[in-house]
Amino acid sequence: MLSSLPASTSAEPAAIRALNCAARSPTSRIDSDEPSAIRPAPSVLAAPLSAVLAIEIAECARLIKGYGDTHKRGSDNYRTIVAQVIEPALAGQIPVRQAADAIASARTAALLDPEGEALSKCIAELSSPPAHAIAAE
Repeated sequence: MLSSLPASTSAEPAAIRALNCAARSPTSRIDSDEPSAIRPAPSVLAAPLSAVLAIEIAECARLIKGYGDTHKRGSDNYRTIVAQVIEPALAGQIPVRQAADAIASARTAALLDPEGEALSKCIAELSSPPAHAIAAE
């Protein structure tokens, strides 16, 4: 279980440190509009499914930074990724490997364009059926 992970060391990658931090504090408030709502962090929920998926989710914490408008945009982008990719992945609606790739793509799009246009385009591409599925119909 996650609680058996060793304490963070300086040699660990940032993603592993983030996952370890989530394991020690397994709650998250960012995905709720209600301040008193406490839920398990998505990375903690993903850990039993896949370490890679959990790390990709933990890396999404990089979206939330700064203050004021910057913080709001990052938080909005994080919530979009949670609602459109992470929650469906945790519900088993997206295969784990595909979900990890989708989260990485969405996070990268959000980091490159904090205004959210690239993220919207990325989410739309992830939501559309693959070309080979359309051709098969």
